[in-house]
Amino acid sequence: MADQPVVDASSIPQLREIFRLKLLAKVRTFEAFCEKGDRLFQVVAIGNRPLALGRTMVMMSTVSPNPAFRRGTHAQHRSRWQAAWLDLDSDAYYLPHDPPRPGQSVVLQPYRLSVECQHEHLSVPLDWLREQVSSGVTERVITQATRFEMGTRYRGE
Repeated sequence: MADQPVVDASSIPQLREIFRLKLLAKVRTFEAFCEKGDRLFQVVAIGNRPLALGRTMVMMSTVSPNPAFRRGTHAQHRSRWQAAWLDLDSDAYYLPHDPPRPGQSVVLQPYRLSVECQHEHLSVPLDWLREQVSSGVTERVITQATRFEMGTRYRGE
């Protein structure tokens, strides 16, 4: 199988430099918004390669440095960037879901980018996103019809 599209965003030096210089808007080629106007995910050009970026929230437990608040750990939400290359061979965007039983063919499941804003969480199939970018679409509002088009399960407010 070809290279996997999903990568650690912090492992891309050019992306770190883009964040440091605050040039994300200059290299953005595609963006998707929720119906309330928040950006859900985007595609940026890194060395002429399309890279999908989305933020997802993760829970982190921390212990307060203040002794008055050391009664236990505190949970905090932190956002983390997820990234995926969109210029790989089309078969790189699917992974086997379950091993086939004897006499059955392999069932493929698309890689997904898990993204969220303050209004919703969405799992975006990379093959759908790759198709949007390759067809020249630069902006989408993710409506119920778009979710149906993606074949994703919507979890919203």
